[in-house]
Amino acid sequence: MSTVGYGNVSPVTPAGRALTCVMGFVSILVFLALLALAGSVVRTIYDDFVRRTKLYQLRPTWVNAVIWCCLAYLWMLVMAWQYQGFRSRRLQEPISLAEGYWFAWISSTTVGLGGTTCCLLEVDSMLSFSLLTVSNFLCCF
Repeated sequence: MSTVGYGNVSPVTPAGRALTCVMGFVSILVFLALLALAGSVVRTIYDDFVRRTKLYQLRPTWVNAVIWCCLAYLWMLVMAWQYQGFRSRRLQEPISLAEGYWFAWISSTTVGLGGTTCCLLEVDSMLSFSLLTVSNFLCCF
């Protein structure tokens, strides 16, 4: 569950499996520490921006959640646009922006790299799925 790989190559000896488990766990802890540090830096910059511009209405937690969620979706749109351009320029396989957004969603949420995706959601239902995700995200605050 530590997203070490696809499972097509895996250790077979008990020592190799133990090392993989330990390294996966340590890697998760190190990544969490880096995320905490990066979050602290971004939060400090954001608080300084709010203080300097006197936009104190941006301080509530739910406002921060909406801002960061919108930024995440905008970033996925940028990724979708880039993927759409890559497919049409390099592979001569034009795709819709919705299909590019699906690839960006799958890649951003660490479900996969977009090559193999679940068949439960069609591209047309991505808007409702995105809204459901946003509402669940906001309920946490």
